[in-house]
Order: sequence, then structure tokens, then C-alpha cells
Amino acid sequence: MSKNNELSEEEKKVIYNKTFGRCGYCGVEIDTSETELSLINPIRLGGTYDADNILPSCKSCNYRKGASSLEKFRTQSERFQSSVLSNNIISLEQARGKGVQFHFERLLKDE
Repeated sequence: MSKNNELSEEEKKVIYNKTFGRCGYCGVEIDTSETELSLINPIRLGGTYDADNILPSCKSCNYRKGASSLEKFRTQSERFQSSVLSNNIISLEQARGKGVQFHFERLLKDE
């Protein structure tokens, strides 16, 4: 990665393929042209701008997560899950008894 935090096209492709062309949070299919890059652990909370800390994201999830920690975003998603799902904005996967499980977490569990 370059010093000015710009990713090469190859790095962007690797990040996009992490979740098989789906948003790392909600799992919705996204095209490369509409993919946004989301920091799992924001810079302000000690995160770094490297490929291991970046997920492909849909615009909706990236906007809603903003600079929140993953756990704060999870809590927000749990709180608003019923209204969000009823409006068909996002389809978060829910692990029975464990709250919201993001798409990338399910992929990691399946490895």
C-alpha cells in the first residue's frame, strides 16, 4: 500500500474478493463499481489502513457504520434490525441466541 493510504487496483480486487462480491456486513451482492471500502477497526480507535482491516461494503452499511467500532455497529444493527428488515433495506444474518452475525464473520467461521 502506498504511503498516502491509496490502494492499488490489485489491492482493491483482493479486498472485493474477500467476501465473494458481497457486502462484508449484510451480505448483499455488490458490483465492483459500487463497492465502498470500510475499515473494520476505525483509525480513531487504533485501526490501520491495510487490507486486513478493510472490508468491501455496500453504501448503506458503510454509511450506517461510519467510524463506529464493529461492536457498536453490531449493537446498532441489533437494535434496529426489525425495522431495517421490515423495510427490506438490509438482510443481516442472525445467529440463534448470539445476536447479529455479519457476513464476513460467517465466512470466517466456514473456513
